[in-house]
Amino acid sequence: MSEQDGIQYFEMLIQPQLIDLNLDYIDYYISDSSVNTQCQFNWQQSIEDSISTSQLTCPETNINIAKGRAGLLFSNLKLQANIALNMDLAKPLKNWLQKLTGLSETDIKMTLRGDALEGQFFVPEFVFKLHDKSHGYLLLQGLSLEQLLEQQPQVGVYADGYFDGVLPAEFINGELTISGGHIAARQPGGLIEVENNEAVEQLKQSQPYLKLVFDALEHLNYQQLSGKFAMRSNGDAQINVAIKGKSRDIARPIHLNYTHEENLIQLYRSTQIGNQLQSNIEKSVK
Repeated sequence: MSEQDGIQYFEMLIQPQLIDLNLDYIDYYISDSSVNTQCQFNWQQSIEDSISTSQLTCPETNINIAKGRAGLLFSNLKLQANIALNMDLAKPLKNWLQKLTGLSETDIKMTLRGDALEGQFFVPEFVFKLHDKSHGYLLLQGLSLEQLLEQQPQVGVYADGYFDGVLPAEFINGELTISGGHIAARQPGGLIEVENNEAVEQLKQSQPYLKLVFDALEHLNYQQLSGKFAMRSNGDAQINVAIKGKSRDIARPIHLNYTHEENLIQLYRSTQIGNQLQSNIEKSVK
């Protein structure tokens, strides 16, 4: 530590390198991972008023994960980031994330890519700023519907085909929103089969006018499948799906339009509770 003109200074160079990193928590894990970076930490404090500022910069951070699971299985994840974190006690902390971390400013520029569901996902560029508007988008290329339902099975539901998508996201004042999200199936389309599903059977009984729709979905060869996705900061999401194809037992072409609304935060929490309960039961019988 040094002192000059009434200011105390401290600097430190950090070069963390982690290899063969493995983490496992409930239904999440990463394996054969590595972290390589070089960081500079600077701290200074005024002797007169004891107000301090500090900065951590990691200009070239590389994280590689050979395989893992975060809801879905993924592999070959590569993340590159330029990180700058600032803590200035003289500046007010405005949103909940600033108050949680104590950081007055962040400037994180990152790119990410990996493999999942027989396809790839990309974040070409994401700029994350706690103190300002953050923006980025997720690209999906060639993801398999069949693999998705194998990893997240739904009773009596089968679907195949491959799809692409884009999900633009904004992060403002600690709140995430998604607007203008779009997915579309690749040609020539695929197959959807829905049968022996308890929820569908109950809907057939309670809402007879939907019977034709569910009959069509029992064996539907689709040529076009597209969807739009948006999510508010409170987790309320809306999904609009359009399907065009031909059903095995219906002569005329099928055009289906479906809108679904769900709070994804509540859905995630309920899923986590179920996953944790299942994990605890499995551990107790081992």
